[in-house]
Order: sequence, then structure tokens, then C-alpha cells
Amino acid sequence: LVTAVRVSVLAEYEAVFAALGWQAGLILPRHSGEEQWLRNGHHGDGLLLTAHEEGFTAVLMRNNRPITLRAVFCEADECDDELHRVLLFYRERSGSNGQGEAALVDRLLIVGDRLDKQRVATIAQETLGVNLRPLGAADVGLVIPGGDLAFDAIAAPAGLARLAW
Repeated sequence: LVTAVRVSVLAEYEAVFAALGWQAGLILPRHSGEEQWLRNGHHGDGLLLTAHEEGFTAVLMRNNRPITLRAVFCEADECDDELHRVLLFYRERSGSNGQGEAALVDRLLIVGDRLDKQRVATIAQETLGVNLRPLGAADVGLVIPGGDLAFDAIAAPAGLARLAW
């Protein structure tokens, strides 16, 4: 998997880290940290949807590896249609038709407020024929102490920290 970034954006990150006195050894996109929560030894496919201001990023994982990565740029009211298109593409490429063993997606992780988790689960049901419940922190083995800390806010950095184990 190759990730591209504009040199000017990378320079901005490096400037911020330098101002903080940090020496960053690795800079990864947010979804790289979040996808770590789908790397749990399952043999089925996992779907990560990361919402952002410009749309969402979809990562389909198989055998703990990303097989499809797609950045979708759309308005908020277009997200449902775009998600449907991404899932149709996956269904066609994976040979999954929602029948029995061919329906490989067994994990769904949605991060960010811009996507309605229940609506995404409904679209996945309609498109792939699988009943998925969006995963939460407890489902992926992360214990978050009580308070205002939300899994969506720490999924990426906590996932990167998980790389150390």
C-alpha cells in the first residue's frame, strides 16, 4: 500500500512537530491507525469507514491486510449513495453476492460523526446481504475510562499505539 501526500502538507506536519520538540519517525494517514482495530485474526473481511469533512474513506480488510482503499469526496447528503457505490464495487470484485459463504464482510467499524452508524449498517445489509453491527471500543478490546473520551476521537492514535504490540 502506497500513501501519497503533498510535500507542502508533510512540511506543515514537520513544522508543527518541530515546534513541539517532537521527533516524528512515522507519519501515517488517520485510517492507517483506525484499521488496526480490524486486524484481530478474523478470516472474514472487515470494513472501515472514516468520516471527514470532505466525505469519507473506505478501507476493506481481508486477512489483516487492506485490499481496497477509497477516498470519497462528497457532500453530506451524498454519503449514502457513495457508500452504496463503494459496497457494490466491493461486492463485484470480491465475488460476494450476499449468499452464504460468499458474504465475507463480518466486521464494520465506523469512525467519525458525519456518518450515521445505523444508516451505514442498513446500507450494508441492503447491498451485501449481511447483518452488521458497528463495532465499538469494547468490541475491539479497548477499555476507555469513564468520562467524555469517545472512541471516535482516539481510534486512530490508539490504533497506532497498538502497532507496538
